[in-house]
Amino acid sequence: MNLKAAILENWPYKAAAVTLSVLLWFNVTEDQERTDQAVATKLEFLVSDTVWALRDAPNQVTSTFQGGRGDLIRLVNQPLIRKVIDGVTDSIMEIELSPTDVVYDRTLNVRPTAVIPSRVTLRFERRVVRSVSVVPMATISVAEGFVQGRLLIEPESVTVRGTASAVQGIGALQTEPLTMEDVDATVTRQLAVRVPPELEGIQVDPPQVIVTAEIDQLVERTLMVPVRPVGPGAAEVSLSPDSVRVTVRGAGQIVETLALADVQATVRIDAGRTEVRTQGVRLDLSPDLADLAITATAAPPRVTVSPRGGGP
Repeated sequence: MNLKAAILENWPYKAAAVTLSVLLWFNVTEDQERTDQAVATKLEFLVSDTVWALRDAPNQVTSTFQGGRGDLIRLVNQPLIRKVIDGVTDSIMEIELSPTDVVYDRTLNVRPTAVIPSRVTLRFERRVVRSVSVVPMATISVAEGFVQGRLLIEPESVTVRGTASAVQGIGALQTEPLTMEDVDATVTRQLAVRVPPELEGIQVDPPQVIVTAEIDQLVERTLMVPVRPVGPGAAEVSLSPDSVRVTVRGAGQIVETLALADVQATVRIDAGRTEVRTQGVRLDLSPDLADLAITATAAPPRVTVSPRGGGP
């Protein structure tokens, strides 16, 4: 076999072998060439001290890694330093950072040699706890012939934990919105308590509340209500008629149990007035019945006021 034939025999395999050898040589050379490289490193601080909250801290430092150029290039995932703060001794603390704190891919032939800066400043603020009322954000549209009664929330307040600067400024918190239409029965929903974006980080307990919108049939009830004179001259007059017919309109459960004393019909009498006259009657419901509507059959209702012992 001549030289040329020997060279050409199995030439694809020989070419592949040469190529592989060259690649391996470059790879070995690359790994043997050790160098230093600065790498951005994330910072995370976990505060287990429940009395204090972290207010301000850097979120990144620089770590210097030494190793083969190829492995340094492969250090694509940003390394991390995570420090646990078990006990806070002051509102401002200096924390030491060491190369041993750096978390990275240990399968790579690299090692961290320095952290820059090696000391960082953390600022803390004391946590406070207070009770805050919750406002239900519910928009309920009832079906025809029905009326919405009370809007109940349980619990009415929640416990808020957070930094003093955040918690002290909270007047009240709101629930997530609830919108319903054509409702003809009482609605009960569990709604999350919303934390405004500017208060992110505070803790709310419980995080959810129960909101109930009482829905009842719309009913009317007619009552004969005595008219009372009030004011400094009340004892000096008589009224005619001495009662007025009124209609109370609202939720059936409330209207049907309404007591006559819950409806007030009054006429204001000033002292010293002795003439016969007509005056309008004021109609009022007890303060806890503000959701009801009250009207009189005569609008506005009027009575004749006469000096006691006289006549109209």
